[in-house]
Amino acid sequence: MKPNSVMNVWILCVGATLVASCRGVEPVNAARAAAASADVVRAQTVALLEEVARHLCQQDRSALEALSVTEDEYRNIVLPGSVAIGERPARMPAEKVEFFTRLHRTKSAYGLAALLPACTMGGLTFRRAEVPETLEQRAGYTLIREPRLVFADAQGSEVVLDPGLVVYFDGKAKILSYHSD
Repeated sequence: MKPNSVMNVWILCVGATLVASCRGVEPVNAARAAAASADVVRAQTVALLEEVARHLCQQDRSALEALSVTEDEYRNIVLPGSVAIGERPARMPAEKVEFFTRLHRTKSAYGLAALLPACTMGGLTFRRAEVPETLEQRAGYTLIREPRLVFADAQGSEVVLDPGLVVYFDGKAKILSYHSD
């Protein structure tokens, strides 16, 4: 090997080491957004929605709230991870984070309040949960829009409820909001 070739290989190795050591600066939680297959996300979302339907019919508000993202998850995963894959995490001033967090919580609380009486007022029986084919991949999570809870009324007619939005991150599905925009 010629001296220049050795020098070039050495520079290449040093450069690769530097790039590899910069992984901490990599855009938002690539591991969160990456590996879950669509089938796994859908299966976990269906399981979550079945729990939502069960708790709706039991009128268990606290159990339904427990299936939602926490305020910390919303602030630290959802808001910063809402950008496209490969982009840097979204950064906002504290006042803006506070505004969006309160808006999110308020809308979700109203959505849940509207859903809660559905089973008891309509005499509904849960049939199935449906998850759309299209899943939206974000930098920090997978977003599932327009999931559906399908019930039957006393006459056997289908009644569809919109349970809001679902997110999948860290190997689990959670309700993002009981309100869908």
